[in-house]
This record gives sequence, structure tokens and C-alpha cells, in this order.
Amino acid sequence: MIDGMYAIAARVGNEEKKGTVTLKTAGSKVKAKLDVFIIKGEFEGTASGDSFRFDGVVKVLFKKARFQVDGKVDGDRLTAVAKAEGASLNIEGTRM
Repeated sequence: MIDGMYAIAARVGNEEKKGTVTLKTAGSKVKAKLDVFIIKGEFEGTASGDSFRFDGVVKVLFKKARFQVDGKVDGDRLTAVAKAEGASLNIEGTRM
């Protein structure tokens, strides 16, 4: 089951950025409420089994950047990869 709130962490350079993500599914749709680093907001995507994908646009300094998150939930553990403008970021989390 994907639904739940997760404490997440991602390594950005030499720093670890912490935050939360809340996932809620309805059939093959997923809503993600994200609050980590510079990304705060609600996004929509798809879910299938224990996997999910969502994307959105965030403002970075003076421009907007599109990002995509692909992830999986295994029990209480969340793993995901966020991609934006040629860069990728590994995310790990635990259900709260």
C-alpha cells in the first residue's frame, strides 16, 4: 500500500535535505503533497501496485524547472528518484 506520510531525505551535494511526502491513491491516480528543500506543493500522477510517478514545476531562483519523481514503496520504506533538467536525486524515506 502506497498511501501514507513519509519522512524523506535526499543528498544534495554534501548536505542531506529532509522533508515529508504524503501519498494518497485513488485507483490508478496518486496525489503527492511534497515539502522538501525548495519543493513545496501538491502534485498528481499515476500509481500501479507499489510504484508511483508524479511530476510538476517548481520555481528555482528566477526560473521554473520541470521535475519528475519515480518511486516505490516496500512495506514502510519509500525509495524514489527525482529528475530535473538533466540531474537526478535519490530519495529515501520511512512511513511515519
